[in-house]
Amino acid sequence: MDLRPACLTAWILVPILAIASSGCASRPPGTMFPETGLILHTRKPPSEARGLSEGAQGFLEALGGYLRLRPPPGGLLRIYHYPNRWALWWHLNREVPSLRWSRGACYETEDAYVVSLCGDPGGKGFQRALRHELTHYLVAVHFCDTPAWIDEGLAQVLASGPPFPHLEEDQLKKVRLEARRRGKRGCLQVLTLPTGRRLNPSQYQVACALTYYLLTRSPETGAAQLLRFLETTQAGVPGEQTFSSCWGISIEEACSGLLASTDSEPETRRRGSPVRRAIH
Repeated sequence: MDLRPACLTAWILVPILAIASSGCASRPPGTMFPETGLILHTRKPPSEARGLSEGAQGFLEALGGYLRLRPPPGGLLRIYHYPNRWALWWHLNREVPSLRWSRGACYETEDAYVVSLCGDPGGKGFQRALRHELTHYLVAVHFCDTPAWIDEGLAQVLASGPPFPHLEEDQLKKVRLEARRRGKRGCLQVLTLPTGRRLNPSQYQVACALTYYLLTRSPETGAAQLLRFLETTQAGVPGEQTFSSCWGISIEEACSGLLASTDSEPETRRRGSPVRRAIH
């Protein structure tokens, strides 16, 4: 038996593993570009880095306007843009192992919040991932004990970008179908998940459908109700009590309303009015 291919593979893997174990893979990528409100690390040329940074800052300002929250000034936010999934995996595997298979992640260190992701900054998927993680960041900066369902649901809805809130037709149809499949019991399970619990793929979609339903059932008051809910949610207070006082309906009524909304066809361009702790 010819062992040369196997030996060759081993000799290739040894230096790679050595480099990874030395900690080099967890360093910020590329060059640092400090901008107002954030610090970007990327290997992209200055012109592209500037566009990425300005886009992130612009989204944070628009999001802050919708949520009535002020994005923190200074270098509290660091964005690590890696060239590929491999480099991102090595970084997350060292810093936040539970998120190492994620396409993007937001987590807290001793002196900053870090958003790490990879891909083409001009791509639609990258922009959605960036907006998703920036939503996690802004919520985490201002609030504690955020329930898992609203943390992930809100990040999914607002990742579609302004005008807030809206979902593209295909995504709206997908999450509504999953909410209908899980039924009222599945909706209630999502609403009562403990803070910090990771959602499975099905719960993730139900959380998105539920959040979208709550924000659009009364477009004029949805953002205010959301803000009140985020402000008043705290450990030790029954979640059902906080939910009903902020949203004006019980969790059972919310789930019934969500299921009723899944019976209607999604509008083609529905828009809302006038928008080292892992954050996922």
